[in-house]
Amino acid sequence: MEQLKHSEESIIKLGKKLVKELNLEDSSNTLARWMSHYIAELIEKINLATSE
Repeated sequence: MEQLKHSEESIIKLGKKLVKELNLEDSSNTLARWMSHYIAELIEKINLATSE
């Protein structure tokens, strides 16, 4: 359970970083913001799959 919580936190952190890097912080482009977080989730899944 703790690893799952850590994973969720890292996904959110990476998603926020992508939003910031893409200058979407003050944007009303919901799709772009959602895609940033979705990409972060996929990256995290890949990292977990290759590390185990």
